[in-house]
This record gives sequence, structure tokens and C-alpha cells, in this order.
Amino acid sequence: MTAGIEPYAGNPRYWQYRGEPALLVGGSDDENVFQWLEPEMERHLDLLVSVGGNYDRCTMTGRPDRGFEVYPWARLPDGRYDLGRWNEEYWTRFERYLRACHARDIVVQLELWATYDYLAGWSERCPFCPANNVNFGFSPETILRPAYKPFVEPFHFYFTVPELLNDPAVLRFQQAFADRVLSFALRYDNILYCGDNEYHPNQPPEWFRYWARHIKARAAEAGKRVQVGVMNQHDAGLKRLLSRGDALPDYVKERVGKPSSYLLNRNLLETLDRPDLYDYVDLAGNSNNRGQEHWDNLQTVRTYVAGAPRPINHDKVYGADLGMKWPTWEGVNQFWRNVLGGAASVRFHRPPTGLGLSALAQANIRAVRAFAGRMKPWECEPHPELLGERTEDAAYCLARPGERYGLYFTGRGGPGWVRLRLSGKERTRWTLTWINVGSGQGAEPIPFAVNEPAVQMPLRGSDYGWAAVVERSAEDRG
Repeated sequence: MTAGIEPYAGNPRYWQYRGEPALLVGGSDDENVFQWLEPEMERHLDLLVSVGGNYDRCTMTGRPDRGFEVYPWARLPDGRYDLGRWNEEYWTRFERYLRACHARDIVVQLELWATYDYLAGWSERCPFCPANNVNFGFSPETILRPAYKPFVEPFHFYFTVPELLNDPAVLRFQQAFADRVLSFALRYDNILYCGDNEYHPNQPPEWFRYWARHIKARAAEAGKRVQVGVMNQHDAGLKRLLSRGDALPDYVKERVGKPSSYLLNRNLLETLDRPDLYDYVDLAGNSNNRGQEHWDNLQTVRTYVAGAPRPINHDKVYGADLGMKWPTWEGVNQFWRNVLGGAASVRFHRPPTGLGLSALAQANIRAVRAFAGRMKPWECEPHPELLGERTEDAAYCLARPGERYGLYFTGRGGPGWVRLRLSGKERTRWTLTWINVGSGQGAEPIPFAVNEPAVQMPLRGSDYGWAAVVERSAEDRG
């Protein structure tokens, strides 16, 4: 049987699916499309595939307050939940989604624990809050408390494992939920497993270490090897230390030797330093940054894991004019910086914080697919040094020097042109093909024979930057 999703044998910084290298690209209007009712879910996945998408995010969440979502546990007449009984509707929807994604060759990044959906509304509606279930109570029966200050104090839901506060009364229901998820997911070969969503810096790494081992153990029992990672939230506190010039914590200095990136927080370092346990890195938290810093952080992490290279995923990219993060143009720029920066996956986050699968997101997915078809990113590396006379955040380069060069112009800052340093004999013939990221359309190749051309992005036609591919002409190959 052909293997499913796994690091690419030819370049472990990228994925391969069923033996073929694959750049994972996506966007969807929700992070748990499996909760959507038929046929809306299937139509959304069909649309994703029709524009070249092959990647979706699936948080194992339930938000009944939205009106159509359900929790995985049975609700009793008094409004409380029985964590020992399942709501089969939840699992029917989940299985239908997994089957649909597998049939469409969509790789799913499945997030086991959805941080915000346990913490937000904890006392009002979360089934794991003792006030909302019939299975256990507050202290001294469990370590759980009636209320928590979000991200100010530790959330004890994440302290139940033996390595921390060891709460078997709660953990057994957490394990039952994880095992139920895995009983469905392990039937398929297109699943990437992610322990948590935006795991906060003030939460201990023992939590997702425990679940990484649990997932791998259950997979081994099923005769499978799976790919496991975790998504860590950016560390704003560490960023403030860097901006003020304060001394960095010892755990950062010991690893990087000098101030580098605030992304190197304790929990992210846990995933970077343990390639034996974490098969890939999800750097979605970097979307909290913009411009040159966004690119530099990705390159810092790529360099850090160079000794044990792994795929670096970005299963959500922020940026939409109606959202709370960045404007639309920065969301598009981030999408492309990730691709040019050597990322293994990239996906637009749901509205209103991201572009989802809007018309503009569809255009960019088509454009990236056209770009990747020519560039074969898994054969290339980021090469910003090949761009002469570049201004900050104006343009980026991914290349296989001497053969092909991929460019992205952000359209933000500078004159919109660079001097591209090509490798080749005098008068080598090349072609330049522009790709409009606002429409997803490519132009006719432009031939030229200059080894250091000044490449000027088109002045009209796109409000969101331009991609380009420079290739050695067919006559000069070989």
C-alpha cells in the first residue's frame, strides 16, 4: 500500500502524499468544516479542490452557541453533559468529513484540543467544567476551578496529565475523547495530527508532550506511523523583552546564543528540539507579525532546524480588512512570503480574521498552484541574496540557481523592482512569466538574455502584489 502524508524523501522540509511531493495549499471559511451540514460541507471542499487547494484545518471543536454545531457528548434534560456518553451526530459529521477529504485528496491538519473553545465560556457552557457535567466535581474531587482569567493564570484543564498535577478523574474523559477521535482518523492516510491550537506560552510543554506520545502509541497499535506536531502561540512577552533590549531568558540564550526571534519561546523550542517526538513544526503563530519580520522569523526557524529538517506548516494566515489582525494586502503578502520562504503548507484563516475561501483567496490559491507547478519548491531554497537593490519587504526570492527563480513583489515599499542575479553563461536565454495574484492568471512568457536583469513588477492589474517565475529557456537547458 502506498504511504500517505509524510515528509518528502527528496527534501524533508516538504511533504509527500502517496509518494509524490506536495505543497499543501488551502483556505476555508471555517476551521471545523466537518460541523457543516450536507451538502454545504461537500460544496466547500469541492470549491477548494477546483482552485487547486489540497489542505484543510480541522479543529475538534463544538460551538453550539452558533446554532448548528454540536458537542461530542450527550446532553441531558437538565442541560448538563454526560462525558461518558457520546452524541453520535458529532461523530457522524466528523466521519463524513474525513471520508470526503480523503476522496478529494485533501490533506487534513487535525487539531485535537481547541484551546479557545475550552477556555472561552468555560463556566457558562464548556462540558468539562464540573458545573456543566454529571461526571466529576470541583476541588477536592478534581483540580478544576469554577473560573479562570484567560491567559493570565494557568488553565488547569491542561494540567491533568501525570507529569503535571495528575488528575485521573478528568484525564480519563480526555483520553476517551482523544481515542474516539483517533478511532476515526486512523482509518485514513491523509491526516496530520496537531496536539493543540495556539498553545499559550504560560502553559506547560508536558501537556502536548503527553498527547504526542499518546497519538503515536495509538497509531502504532493500529500498525501505522503518523505525523505529529503542535501549534504554539507567539510569545508577546518575549517580544517585548527584545524590543526593550532586556536580557533574554537563559533557555533562549542557551539555544540561539544571541537575541534572535521572539518566536523562540519555551514551548516552540520544545517542538524544535524534539524531532524524535514532533515530526513537523506549525508556525501559524508567526502570522501575528508582518513585513520583513514575518519573513525573518520563518528563516530563523528554518535555520534552527537545519540539523534535523522537517516540514514547517502554516495552517492559518491572518489578514482581512474586516478582521482584528492585518489588512487584506498583508494577508496576501504573508501567504506568499511563506511559500517563497520555504514553507511546506500555507492556508488562509477563516473570516473575519483571514480571507478564508473568498474570491481573492481562490485567486491566490490558483496563482500559488501555477507558481509551484513551474518552480517545484521542494527542489529550491530561499535566496534573498540574489535580489540586488532590494528595499525592505519589497520582494522575495525562492530559487534553484542556474535553472529557475521565483519572485514575489509585495507592492508595499520601494520602487517595485530588483536586480536579479542569475547564474549562467554570457547571453544565456531566459523567460520571465508574471502571475497576477489578484486574479490568479498568468501572462505569456517574456524572453530575455541578460544575466542581471532589472525586474520591474507590473504597475497595473493587481492591488495585492505579483509573483513571477524566471526559467532558463528550453534551448539553453541541459
